[in-house]
Amino acid sequence: MRYALRTRQGILVAVGAAYIFVLAWFNRQPIPTTALLHESDNSLKLRTTGSSHLGTKNKDIHWLEPTQYLELSDTPGVINLDAGLLHIRLHTEFRTLQARQPLGGLLKVYRKPLQFVKGGVEDAWELLFVDRLPGPVRLTYLDRTRLRQPDGQHAPRRLAVLYYVADQETMAYATRIYDLESLHKAKYFDAAVKKVGPKWWELGNDTEAAVQAAKIAAENWLCPDDELKLADSIFAGAYFRQCVGRAGLKFHSVDVGLPGAQDVIEFSLRGSTLLYSRLNDV
Repeated sequence: MRYALRTRQGILVAVGAAYIFVLAWFNRQPIPTTALLHESDNSLKLRTTGSSHLGTKNKDIHWLEPTQYLELSDTPGVINLDAGLLHIRLHTEFRTLQARQPLGGLLKVYRKPLQFVKGGVEDAWELLFVDRLPGPVRLTYLDRTRLRQPDGQHAPRRLAVLYYVADQETMAYATRIYDLESLHKAKYFDAAVKKVGPKWWELGNDTEAAVQAAKIAAENWLCPDDELKLADSIFAGAYFRQCVGRAGLKFHSVDVGLPGAQDVIEFSLRGSTLLYSRLNDV
């Protein structure tokens, strides 16, 4: 008798527990989950292809930045969506054909429109300009603070690239500072295009085309399509310094030499102030 009562109580408890579980299951709140809205085509992602001209200690550094902010006094962080997105790629060690300084740095800047349409076809990254630094890159710093200046405007974003050049038995350090808000058409662009013709960008991969593209890049500062196999060989040329793409746009930059020869171990930029410390500084 007692066994039967215990069995009945166990069944009632199990049925009650099952009822509560089922009731809770059907009344549960859905768990928030992410949903894939859009995925870039593999061929249109960041340019990360390798190069035979990279040094043994090279590090590729990438930055993604809005091309432009809207200058609004109340909301200084509003992005101008129409201006698109910048991809800045830096090779810290890039082999060149210069006899005295065979290693340098290489900066490439791309731009593409911002699109948020699900399933839309994305535009490819457009090469804006290529800039070669005189020596390998030691440190970098991107100042995004955009501090408010006395005139009420916000300081531009600046990318500081610290490089060094061997001078006999010592190292000379300098900084190239790029103003990310100063994207403008190069003064020489229109005259250079008029001189070489508008189809310089469409040169092929054969040797004759590569020689012609190298001459155009060195003498007229017009970039070849960097998807060409020989593009990096052109950027490594002994007389190459910089070039612009089909839009003719580039950043304003300035080089600042740092006194002393000791290794720079810390480095930053705030507005117009460059901060750094050297090895054995007290």
